Amino acid sequence: MNSKTFFHQTTPPRPPGQGRAFVAILAGFVALTLLWQAAGLITDWYWFQEVGYERVFLVTLTTQIKTALLFAAVFFALFFGNLSLARALSRKPFFEVREGTIVLPPWKMGDRAIGGLILLASLLFSVFAALQGAVRWESVLRFLNATPFGTPDPLFKRDIGFYVFQLPLLNDLYGWLMGVLIFTLLSTLLVYLLRRAFVFMPPRTVQVSPAARAHLVA
Repeated sequence: MNSKTFFHQTTPPRPPGQGRAFVAILAGFVALTLLWQAAGLITDWYWFQEVGYERVFLVTLTTQIKTALLFAAVFFALFFGNLSLARALSRKPFFEVREGTIVLPPWKMGDRAIGGLILLASLLFSVFAALQGAVRWESVLRFLNATPFGTPDPLFKRDIGFYVFQLPLLNDLYGWLMGVLIFTLLSTLLVYLLRRAFVFMPPRTVQVSPAARAHLVA
C-alpha cells in the first residue's frame, strides 16, 4: 500500500428531512425571540399612549430599529464574509496525508452543507446582534444629541460633554466590535477545521494550508 494517500472531498449522505427540521427549529426560535420583543413593545406603547407621550415612544422605537439594523448589518458583513471566504478558500484538498498524520475531523463536511450552515448561523447570530444594538438606543441618542458643557478638561482639552455623552458609546462599540472579531476568528477557524485545512503530525507539527494562513493573519 502506498504510504501517501490523498483525502477526497466526499459529502456523506444526509438523512432525509434533517436539514428541514433544523431550519424549522431555527425559524421557531427566532420567531419566539421576536414575539417576546414585540410583546414588550406593545405593552410600552399602551403605557406611553396612556400618559400622552406617544412621540417619545416613537423616537425611542425608531432609534432602536435603526441601531438594531446597523448592528445586524455590521455583524453579518463581518461574519458571513469571513466564513464564506474560508469556505471558498478550502474547496480543494491542500495536503498529502501520510501515515501517522492526524486529520481532524475524521469526516468531511461537503461544500453545499457548510454553505447552508454558514448562512443559517450568520442570520441567527445577526438577530442577536440586532438585539444587542437595540438595547443601546439610549447611548445612541445621548451621542447624537450631545451638548457641550463649555468647560474643557485640563489634560486633553476636550469639552466635558464628550466624556459624558459620547465616550461611553465609543468605548461600548469598541468592546462590542472586538468581541465580534474574536467570535468571527474562532468561527473561521472552525470552518477551516471542518474543511480539513489543518493537519496534525505528531508529536508537535501542525500544518496549515497557505490560503488559510493568509486569511487568518490578514
